Amino acid sequence: MDYFIVLIFGLIFGSFINAFVWRINVKTKKINKNKVELSILKGRSMCPDCRHQLSALDLIPLLSWVGLRGKCRYCKKPISYQYPLVELLTALLFLLSYIYWPYKLDFLGYSLFAIWLIIILYFVSLAIYDIKYKLLPNIMVYVANYLILAFVIIQFIFQSFNLSF
Repeated sequence: MDYFIVLIFGLIFGSFINAFVWRINVKTKKINKNKVELSILKGRSMCPDCRHQLSALDLIPLLSWVGLRGKCRYCKKPISYQYPLVELLTALLFLLSYIYWPYKLDFLGYSLFAIWLIIILYFVSLAIYDIKYKLLPNIMVYVANYLILAFVIIQFIFQSFNLSF
């Protein structure tokens, strides 16, 4: 049951990565055709072509892409294979991280695990952005550095005080 839950969270966050990468690109290049508010954390998901807001059924990771046969429900344009592949990749990385996590999963272990998953999300985002746009936005690289630094500091503190893992 734990594996299933981890996979579901991986799919959900993989879907977020796709929206995150697209919105970062639109914001950094200032190519917002319809002048729709494109915040990273708020606002509804939309089709990148017609910009129609997606319904709740369209937001189910992987299943909605398969159900719609890889096309937008509204404009019928193809939806890139990137979307289900990123969702599957993220789910697989989450599951492998859970299976091979070296520390005991108590409060401290879960804290470190959560930071680890955030780092995975961020580096998958960087990789997808780089593959798709051949560029790494400075702001994303800076945040990645801070995430890694936080992970290393927390791990050092846990090990220095001999906190059990």
